[in-house]
Amino acid sequence: MAIAFVTGGAEVKVEQYTLRAAESGFYPVMKRGFGKAQELVWLEKGEVWKFGTTKNFNPFKRYSQKYLKNIGEHGVEYFPEFRGTLMEALQLEKMKIINYIEQNGYLPFGNKMIK
Repeated sequence: MAIAFVTGGAEVKVEQYTLRAAESGFYPVMKRGFGKAQELVWLEKGEVWKFGTTKNFNPFKRYSQKYLKNIGEHGVEYFPEFRGTLMEALQLEKMKIINYIEQNGYLPFGNKMIK
């Protein structure tokens, strides 16, 4: 899937990304106030596990390959979706999380809260 990077004419500083199921299988459900998963849920390949933002445009500086591979049964894949200012990236992340909740009735399973 090709993603267009939008900068809005501002200096690129932050990346908004998704972590998506690498294969169909069980993935952890993260909840606020807990360091470890509280339950497991089935995700199909490519489904969103988490929306996030980072200043590191290299996904392996944000997350180690080992960490990404150890999330759930088959790991997750990192997909950059937007680059822009911190405010733009955080606003977009929030919009995507709220849209996800409106469509599904719950947070993405890797997100503990709406920032």
